[in-house]
Amino acid sequence: MNDSAKLPPETKKSIFKINIAVVIFVISIFTVFVLWTLPTVVPPGRRRIAPKLASMNNLRNIGLAVVNYTSGHESNMPLGTTTDQQGKPLHSWMTAVVPYLDQVGLANQIKYEKPWNDPVNQHIFTTNIPVFINPSIEKTTDSKGYALTHYTANSRLFGVNKSYSLDEISAADGMAVTIMLGEINSKFPAWGSTSNFRDPAKGLGGGPDHFGSPYEKSVNVIFSNGSGKFLSKDIDPKILKALSTPDGGEPISRTEY
Repeated sequence: MNDSAKLPPETKKSIFKINIAVVIFVISIFTVFVLWTLPTVVPPGRRRIAPKLASMNNLRNIGLAVVNYTSGHESNMPLGTTTDQQGKPLHSWMTAVVPYLDQVGLANQIKYEKPWNDPVNQHIFTTNIPVFINPSIEKTTDSKGYALTHYTANSRLFGVNKSYSLDEISAADGMAVTIMLGEINSKFPAWGSTSNFRDPAKGLGGGPDHFGSPYEKSVNVIFSNGSGKFLSKDIDPKILKALSTPDGGEPISRTEY
């Protein structure tokens, strides 16, 4: 039996208003839920924006670590590779900046007189450092368990027992137009590797010895003054070479790239 038919008109109106309020409340909750989950259903192209910016932030932090290193080394950037007296490679430029990346405890455990891949250092260099990892790339260790990096240095600035000072770059082509670091998308080295530098002038299309990225049209790079930029993979080779050399004397404006 439906007792609502016996209710007075005023009571029926109140129940109707309550029901409407409940419906509006449910719709509001549903709308909030849809908006909250929206980032998971946006087009793939937009979903890649956040990891791309996160990768740029990683590069900025590494670049800042290099700059902080120079402040205690008469403006000199870390050597691309250090060697012992017999010329045997020991450690990389990345190892040198680890203390400047809030990893002092890890850095203090390194036996610098031994090569990075010596058994005594293995527990250090099998440790992943988040800032060395591109969030868009899944591979983080090699077949031997060593922790990888998805970033590299400009081989025209860093090399075996070689590096430039920021003062030298500033007095030559200029720090704002000289690439210091950038992304790579293949043949990822261990972050302790003593051969982690490549020539950006070879191109930004990716490959075993090129700069490159997992993104479709551009590559994140950091310049020697710490500024970052998305460089097109189709950049004019002449302009890219000018940006790669610290003292090539090529005139270039930031409006050209």
